[in-house]
Amino acid sequence: MPRPSRTRYRPAPPRSPPAPGQTGWIGWLCREWPQTHAAATARDRAAEADAFREDALGGLDRADDFVEFVRELDGPEPDVRWGTRGHEGEPADEAYLCPIDLCARRERRTPGGAVPVCHLTRDGQGRLRSSLG
Repeated sequence: MPRPSRTRYRPAPPRSPPAPGQTGWIGWLCREWPQTHAAATARDRAAEADAFREDALGGLDRADDFVEFVRELDGPEPDVRWGTRGHEGEPADEAYLCPIDLCARRERRTPGGAVPVCHLTRDGQGRLRSSLG
């Protein structure tokens, strides 16, 4: 007869949400990656864009450097808080979330539109996961 375990099951503590300045830039890069990479390539700066992508995948905080990089490409001012709670409105009903739990991106699907994708996954087209399960 098996003996009962002396250890108690303890669920893992919930993940605390990332700080807005820490990963918000990653959500913005994720959404805008194709345009950012194209603009960087046109200015012979594709390697720098690729480095930002790799740093984003590593979870590094490069928000200030990324804002400066986008400015140098004459791009729009990135909102490094993008996708974090309290910014871009509060999603209602179903929201799509980062498929690799890297950033705080939350996005609603446009009615009749495609499911939003993460451009930072290794294959570059990871579908965001649904908040409904």
